[in-house]
Amino acid sequence: MLPVTGFAGEAFLAALPWTGGAVAAVAAGAFFVARAAGRWNVVDTAWGLFFVAAGLAAAVTSAGHGDPARRWMLAGLVTVWGLRLAVHVGRRSAGRGEDPRYTELLQRGLPSPVANAILKVFLPQAALAFVISARPSLPAATRSARGFRAARGFRAAQEIHEVRVIDGACGVCAVRRTTP
Repeated sequence: MLPVTGFAGEAFLAALPWTGGAVAAVAAGAFFVARAAGRWNVVDTAWGLFFVAAGLAAAVTSAGHGDPARRWMLAGLVTVWGLRLAVHVGRRSAGRGEDPRYTELLQRGLPSPVANAILKVFLPQAALAFVISARPSLPAATRSARGFRAARGFRAAQEIHEVRVIDGACGVCAVRRTTP
């Protein structure tokens, strides 16, 4: 593996407030939708949208640094994954009541369910999404020693033949082709 060179640390650090702001905006939007719907589990649907917002913010704010193709491919992949996750979770919870976990969690603590929802659900999930999204944002401000290797990435993607769902979690099995 070749070492990563050309890391624009100042661009990465300058993008962090924007990615944090994007995550906070999604959390605020999800909070208002949840409050209007009377269901705090709306935040589960917003989970994928946290990463969409952070990925797009990182791609836009790191412009002029790193490899543009890498930056936008990463943002595109995160967007597709995040939207797919949001749609899946939204469909799964549509027509159902509040998640019993949130009901139990919000009954303890402060007397205000709204304050409990903010402090126990929305802020922790937004903070966790921000921390998780910081690491995938690194390539947006990084140029590898040999530049962007799209061909290698596509070749690796072609070698993935099978996706298994085990206990609700997706596992991707890489299987090398034996025939041309």
